[in-house]
Amino acid sequence: MAVLEGNVAFANLDEHEMYQGQSTGKYSLVLSLEPADADKLANKGVKLREYEGTPQRKFSTKYEVPMYDADGAEFSGRLTRGSKVRVQYAEGKPHPFMVQQRTCPKSRS
Repeated sequence: MAVLEGNVAFANLDEHEMYQGQSTGKYSLVLSLEPADADKLANKGVKLREYEGTPQRKFSTKYEVPMYDADGAEFSGRLTRGSKVRVQYAEGKPHPFMVQQRTCPKSRS
């Protein structure tokens, strides 16, 4: 399992994330990252977003997310914007990509 540290930008860990008034059925967390951490992820092919010049990465799951404080005790509060957190996550399989060969019609001279 990999671990990433960052600051909370958006947190939906106590209820499912909502999109256009409907539940996505997922819990999510968006982290603002330090440039060095963002570069490491980008070099692995991980897609990042940028908000106000700060690289961000979104994590989501359909399962409830256990949270712990710095001492390892279970945390039951709410994460607020700017909270410094560490996220343990499993790296997914690389996304396949498709190469499509196009044939161009012969031009008539």
